[in-house]
Amino acid sequence: MNPSQQEQRMREDYPFMFSHPGCKPGEVWIGDQMLEFACINVQIYKRAGCPSARLGEDEVMVTVQLRNRKELFPGRSVFVNLKELIAYGEKQEKAQMG
Repeated sequence: MNPSQQEQRMREDYPFMFSHPGCKPGEVWIGDQMLEFACINVQIYKRAGCPSARLGEDEVMVTVQLRNRKELFPGRSVFVNLKELIAYGEKQEKAQMG
């Protein structure tokens, strides 16, 4: 699947990735994560070939299930350039195929 087809599929399957108010032009929202995990995941994305990966500027509250209760923890949104994310996904698919 070429990158434009992949983008179209993502727009259809995951429209919320493209509509997050913190997205800058060309970016998609990966999700909201507890601050510690968000920082680690940004570094993982950067090392994997997505140097644009970044934390959102605003703190968000993230719900975490702990055994029999839910708690809120401070977190951040994670964003990455769409083209980098698509290239990373293609690289992962090729690696899995052999």
